[in-house]
Amino acid sequence: MKKKIAIIGLGELGAKHFKELRRSDYFDLVALYDKEKTEDFGPRYPLYNDLSKMFESAKPDAVVIATPPATHKEIILKCIPFTKNIFVESPLAGNLAEAREINYSISINGAKLGVGYAGRYNPVIISLCRELAKDEKIYSINFVDGFSSESANCLQNALIRDFDLIALLSKSEISSQNICKNGDSNGIGVAFRTKSMSNCTILLSNLYPLKRHGVEICTNSGVYFGDLESLNLFKVTNDGRINQRVDRDDYALRYQHKAFLNLIENSKFEGIATPDEAIKLRELIS
Repeated sequence: MKKKIAIIGLGELGAKHFKELRRSDYFDLVALYDKEKTEDFGPRYPLYNDLSKMFESAKPDAVVIATPPATHKEIILKCIPFTKNIFVESPLAGNLAEAREINYSISINGAKLGVGYAGRYNPVIISLCRELAKDEKIYSINFVDGFSSESANCLQNALIRDFDLIALLSKSEISSQNICKNGDSNGIGVAFRTKSMSNCTILLSNLYPLKRHGVEICTNSGVYFGDLESLNLFKVTNDGRINQRVDRDDYALRYQHKAFLNLIENSKFEGIATPDEAIKLRELIS
């Protein structure tokens, strides 16, 4: 039997969750919440602007929170009395102190909270994880992340996302003591080593005229070049260039929803982050 679920926040991310959850194999979407929206989503998906009324009327078993990070703490604390199953888009909170407060409230109330890092399910990242499992050594991982945004938090949020991807690809922790960071309001450059001794860099800029998210990984068998936007991946060796297989369909949200159901039913964090993991990533930028 499907679990009843509600979406909190109907911005760009919330709209993507709505598109996926209304045809979900795992959840029955029963309610929507947004303070600003007034659209009619039909009788199947009642829209509320009062969180308490949404829980009292729709009685969801779980919620997806897709509001801006600065609102996460307030919303999560309001949800805990009504549901113990919460999925929140990364980053966990607007700052480190709020993230720690959320984690404390979750732990003392016995709630299950999963933090979504959609990049983990990018088809290029999935292919890279498969290919890197065949290599003996990763020498370096370099990300370039470009976009156009005036938001002061976009650079930090992108940096947290790339830290998470490097930890995933290298299968190694990142020590904040090894991080060298320079930058300003328009760009950040970060250099460090993972505990497995892979050399890593992240270059971010919010002055790009188009969206770019690329990765270069040097291993003992060759160099991988991936484009996480166009979903292309190839490898260069002494024998030439080899195109790598990448799924052209992006099912990141579907995979995250399945992982969230696994958390609800089996208390397993597989593919989504624990609050502790999210806090460690936030600590890296502090």
